[in-house]
Amino acid sequence: MVHMIIPIYDLLLLPGMDYPLTIKHIAQDELQRLVDSGEQFVALPIKAKIDHAPTADDFYKIGVIMEAIDIKSTKHGLQLMVHITSFAQVTNLTFDHNSPIGEVMVIYDDVDMDHTSNNEMIEYIKNLADEASHIINNGDEIMKLIREFEDLNQMMGFMIQGMQVKVSEKYRLMETQSLKKRALQFIDYLKRFQETLKIQKEMSEHFNEKANKNYREQA
Repeated sequence: MVHMIIPIYDLLLLPGMDYPLTIKHIAQDELQRLVDSGEQFVALPIKAKIDHAPTADDFYKIGVIMEAIDIKSTKHGLQLMVHITSFAQVTNLTFDHNSPIGEVMVIYDDVDMDHTSNNEMIEYIKNLADEASHIINNGDEIMKLIREFEDLNQMMGFMIQGMQVKVSEKYRLMETQSLKKRALQFIDYLKRFQETLKIQKEMSEHFNEKANKNYREQA
């Protein structure tokens, strides 16, 4: 089945998430049509920032199927609230008046953990996040939001927005069909991010201590 394609960059979108997409190159009446009709469309990641109209080679192959919920105007442009239903593999990408369209095959998320294992994974990630929250600014407020999540995909999609993760690594999570393997890969990213925060904190404390010592010696 052929679907309309919306390019996305440096985002992690996973089934079950609701997300506000900022749209700059699609007319408001077309976005409103998507909201009113309930027509599904696809968000497909591009591999790198580009300063030209995208070509087929600019895109990854795996994206997500979405439904439009609402639309509103913001100072950054039109914002389309979407609900992600499943993954999708896109082939035969073509461009109709510079708007990409492609043939889409639905890929369903492989939920390969039972309810108990899923909850244990969520709690483990929350505990890791709690450790990091003591280092970052506004960590307590962010942790309150994380604690409210009961869905693994939704929680990972929220948390990764504040983490230093490469575009290719975010895509790796999207193309991983196994929920368990995706969560374990996310944990690796989170632990690496924690180590980076600890090093930055130690360096900041070291230089602050050195600056204070120099100040005292000069006084």
